[in-house]
Amino acid sequence: MPGRPLLLERDGRTERVPVNPTGEQLAGPPEHDAYRLEFDAVSATVLGGAAPPYGRADSDEQAGVLELLRRSAEQHAPLDLSFD
Repeated sequence: MPGRPLLLERDGRTERVPVNPTGEQLAGPPEHDAYRLEFDAVSATVLGGAAPPYGRADSDEQAGVLELLRRSAEQHAPLDLSFD
């Protein structure tokens, strides 16, 4: 039902996520909505041939961070995320 909070349950806890009257998740002002901004950037690249805002180096760094996070969770220990 629009206007009611979204109830997100995980690990035995329930988190209330506010929604606006149209039922969409509140993500802040449009200029701060990361998912919309990413979708707009990809759409501009695919449909209009615009250069993507982030290149391969950014993708490689993100993959490295995700791998470190996976290892950290596996080892149950913090890992150094600094890149030299």
